[in-house]
Amino acid sequence: TAGGASEPSQPGTVFKVFKNFASIQEEKYVLTYPFLVNFDGSVRGLSVGAPVEFRGIKIGSVSDIAVEIDPETLEIRIPVLIDIQPERIISTKVAQSREKYVGMKQLVKRGLRAQLETGSLLTGQLFVQLDFHPDLPQQELLMTGKYPEIPSVPATMDQLRRTVTDVMAEIRRLPLDKIAKEILETVEG
Repeated sequence: TAGGASEPSQPGTVFKVFKNFASIQEEKYVLTYPFLVNFDGSVRGLSVGAPVEFRGIKIGSVSDIAVEIDPETLEIRIPVLIDIQPERIISTKVAQSREKYVGMKQLVKRGLRAQLETGSLLTGQLFVQLDFHPDLPQQELLMTGKYPEIPSVPATMDQLRRTVTDVMAEIRRLPLDKIAKEILETVEG
């Protein structure tokens, strides 16, 4: 029967079959827009299909990962293409407006940034986290390339590595042998 009706379906009636109940819920978000995010740190653990989340809510997925090297400066960038369903974070009216990126432009102006986060410490799987960083300098959604570009911030693990590296460099600069000798002389005295 069609739609729970008591009469049999007509020949040729097409039924949409869903994999599970969760995929039925996914169906209501049909708009998907591509965005680009450039990361300069390692993306090891990030794969095509990885989730894009906004404060823990899946709003899209990673659709492509590449590497670009500037032949003149040898600067390395890792462009990651993400597909976002804007209706998950922006009202449907704004998401479907004629200027389709207006909502995302407003969010980026308010401090929305992309960041790589670890989904699992055991597997090392990464995902793209979108969240607000209002303490950072204001930026715009870049519309100069093929895809609009969301600004990124360094991954939490990259920030931690840099901090540890900086601390180790400071420790190396300390005259440890002189400090140890002075402590020994003080203890002996």
